[in-house]
Amino acid sequence: QYPVPPGTDPAANTASNGTHNSSSSPSSSNHFLQVLDNALPQALLHHLQQAFAPAAPFWAEHRYGRVGYFSYMFSLDDPQSSCMHQLAHHLQQLAVEYLPAAAEAKYAEFWAHSRRHSSGHQLHYDSDDEGQGGIRNPIFTSVLYLNPNTSSCVDTSSAGTGPCSMGTSGTHKGNNGATSGQTFIGGPTLVTDQVLGGPLATKGWLAYPAANRFTMFDGRYLHGVIPGRGVSPAADGRRCTLMMAFWKDLKIR
Repeated sequence: QYPVPPGTDPAANTASNGTHNSSSSPSSSNHFLQVLDNALPQALLHHLQQAFAPAAPFWAEHRYGRVGYFSYMFSLDDPQSSCMHQLAHHLQQLAVEYLPAAAEAKYAEFWAHSRRHSSGHQLHYDSDDEGQGGIRNPIFTSVLYLNPNTSSCVDTSSAGTGPCSMGTSGTHKGNNGATSGQTFIGGPTLVTDQVLGGPLATKGWLAYPAANRFTMFDGRYLHGVIPGRGVSPAADGRRCTLMMAFWKDLKIR
């Protein structure tokens, strides 16, 4: 569905993690990618952790892992009658500081994943109806890490760009929420600067999991999930994430 643009040379492009930019100024980023810690009020976070816990009824009732992709959507003008409505408005308010266009969103779409430590997710673009009838991207896409664990943000690279590095165009706001030796189930979210029809990516950012960490990025960007490294910290553990995309227009199907 997403052919390599003609005339591109994969060998001429290399991914870059850059250096950790701790500035919280929106103007410090040439690309819309932000990572915020302690994003949700504790009451809302705990409710979502229970609703999407590995053993929660949600997964069995939706036959997760045995059916194809599915998501839910609703109008942001609907009454805030559920925690998902409350979450959408809260995340939209957080995003507006960094992307004023987020205020134009009229619809929120959400889906969730519960994956083993060694499971990743292929690189892809978020698009309405899987790109049928033309590519339509959300204003921005977000990932909320729910597991009540701490992150493995330990700088082990020779270049000083450890797991929490967001890249020169990314912004990480808040503390890393981790100290040496702490672990987390699953790998990081990878966001590139590649858009459909453009040149191959020249930069990439890794957003490692941490409970109550909120990652948001331009909905046009190619992204995915890197598998967790090494042996899982918990044999039956899962990387539980809740994704929410914000749209100007979206049709129910």
